[in-house]
Amino acid sequence: MLLEIERDKAITDKVILIQKVVRGFKDRSNFLRLRKSAVLIQKTWRGYLCRKNYGAMRAGFSRLQALVRSRKLCASYHVARQRITGFQGRCRGFLVRRAFRHRLWAVITIQAYTRGMIARRLYKRLKGEYRRRLEAEKMRLAEETKLRNQMSAKRAKAEAERKHQ
Repeated sequence: MLLEIERDKAITDKVILIQKVVRGFKDRSNFLRLRKSAVLIQKTWRGYLCRKNYGAMRAGFSRLQALVRSRKLCASYHVARQRITGFQGRCRGFLVRRAFRHRLWAVITIQAYTRGMIARRLYKRLKGEYRRRLEAEKMRLAEETKLRNQMSAKRAKAEAERKHQ
């Protein structure tokens, strides 16, 4: 019985070893196939990417050359345009300043006449108010003297002031 157990154990160990080796072989061959496929995909992708980048770079250099030529022409055009624009600006500035001085002189003249008219009206109104105050003061004094005959001087002054107010 002991020999039978040892035999079963030995057979089981050998079966397990065979299974392990077969599974390892199967997994290793599967891994190698997958790695070979991945390498092929990477190689193909890198080649495609390099070809694509080369075409883009070549087109970029062509555009860059065209751009440099265009910028040279554009720069000379802008220099000429700036000179003409500067000249036009100076001419327009001169004309605007001259028109502004003329209008400013006209505005100052109108303001001077307007201020004079306002000052004359104010003077006339203040003069009228002053005359009315003097007249009212005379009336108050006359009323006070008239009331002094009827009552005391202090009461007459207060009464005349009240009527004046």
